[in-house]
Amino acid sequence: MSENGNKGGSWLMAAVLSVLIAALALWILMLAEWREPVQKAYIDPELSQSLVRGSIVDRNGDYLALQAPVFGFFIHLSDASAGEAASSISAYTSENAISIEEKIEQGAQFIPLGRILSSDEIMEAEERIRELGLLDDIEPGSIEMRLEPSPASHAIVSGMERLFDDALSPRPTPTDPIAEGRTIRLSIDMDLQKALEETSPSTAAIISADGEVLAFRGTPDDAMLESMVLSIGDEEYGWQEKYDWYSAPFIVYHIPLQSSDS
Repeated sequence: MSENGNKGGSWLMAAVLSVLIAALALWILMLAEWREPVQKAYIDPELSQSLVRGSIVDRNGDYLALQAPVFGFFIHLSDASAGEAASSISAYTSENAISIEEKIEQGAQFIPLGRILSSDEIMEAEERIRELGLLDDIEPGSIEMRLEPSPASHAIVSGMERLFDDALSPRPTPTDPIAEGRTIRLSIDMDLQKALEETSPSTAAIISADGEVLAFRGTPDDAMLESMVLSIGDEEYGWQEKYDWYSAPFIVYHIPLQSSDS
């Protein structure tokens, strides 16, 4: 009887221990799943550099304006002179050291290069700066800049940047904190634009038989700018017919246009 009693006591202790272990496991599980409420904060008082401003392209998709990284050197002189810094930088650009030195002396904090360096060239530049003991004075890096590949379209591009700023750089919202700008496609043909800039001494335009502006020399007003827009993002703009070409104060050259993609 005594042996059976011990067995009954052992079973009871095992049962109690199992209950305690189960309760402890449940408590640990509840503790692991508990989280302090997270306050979602949206703080972006101004446009972030991480936002992608939309591009402006001609009718063929060639860039008139785009946001792109530009490689160069950040300048924060400590021990080195402007001349020493300029001498080391000039090896990677077509600009001479004297010109770079003048920029640094005038307060330039970033010296952009006219081309994008390969990864090997970047490593070589960093090694050269390290060997010269200028790592505390010159830092290779890149920044985003607004580039215009062709100066022939500058008057048009600057007008578009102003008039369609909201489409190019939409303001961030709590639900869309990193909004990408839309691409604006123009009726301009860059080959014709360059040719018109080189040959016409005054305000002039080249208009297709379909009434599209293929080139324009001069300072366009807002109505003229709107008439050049073929599409914004994936949507057709449709302002082309709202401009009175026949009363326009410039010479209009009509040329055939086979298709909108030519």
